[in-house]
Formats: sequence, structure tokens, C-alpha cells
Amino acid sequence: MNSSRRLLTVLGLAVTVVVGSGISASASFSDTAALPTVTLDTLTVQPPTQVEALLVSCMPAEDTVVVEWQYSGSRGVSGYHVRVHLSDGSSSVVAKVGASTKEVLVTLDAATLASSPAFTVTTLTSYGWTARSVGYEGPKC
Repeated sequence: MNSSRRLLTVLGLAVTVVVGSGISASASFSDTAALPTVTLDTLTVQPPTQVEALLVSCMPAEDTVVVEWQYSGSRGVSGYHVRVHLSDGSSSVVAKVGASTKEVLVTLDAATLASSPAFTVTTLTSYGWTARSVGYEGPKC
């Protein structure tokens, strides 16, 4: 009797599997959710303002200029680069200073100062964005 029960159980399971596999499954899902309103602000880095270059000394071989500016109003300012722009189109950074500095002494050779260089100051930020000031024409000896 045990073996006939086992046989009937196995046959019943086999019939269930065969019959069940012929029935197609179907499911659907529908739901809605309200999303919060998202706003994006654009960040603008402010360049330094009121950039000026004033002659400190005019020597035969070297000239000293002080470049001054007003701080950038942007958040995260980490420092400033002072750049000299020459009349031939070239430029180079002549000073790298921290965020609390607003003037720097720059020594140039007489030929550079005679070529009417312009100076710009670039705001550097902790998040990698920068902004360059308007150029200011340097003094002449």
C-alpha cells in the first residue's frame, strides 16, 4: 500500500506539472507617486574687481609694480592668480596668492614694462571654478 500511495502521489504531481505548464501567467502593476519639486541654482564665480597696477619703482634693469584688487564675493575662494599680458599676445602667471591677499608686488624687466603690459587677476575656488577680471593696463616708466 505504501508503494501504491507513492505511485499515486508521483502521478498526481506529474499531472499537476503538465496541466499547470499549459496555463499562461499574467501580472500587471500600476501605481503613481508625487515627486518633490526640484530647483537648480546656477553658480557664478565673481572675478575680482577694481584691479589696478601702480608703479612702485622704475629702475634701469627692473621695475616693480603693485597689483591691487577687491576680493571676489564668491563662496569657496581659495586664492588668486595674477597674470601679465604682453602686447605680443603672450601671458604668464606672475603671482599665486591666498584668498586673504588683495595686492602683490610684481617685478618686471624694463622691456616688459615698456611694452604696455596689462594685468588680470583670476579668482580660484575650492571647487575648481575660476573667473578672470577685466584687464588693467599697467603703468609706464
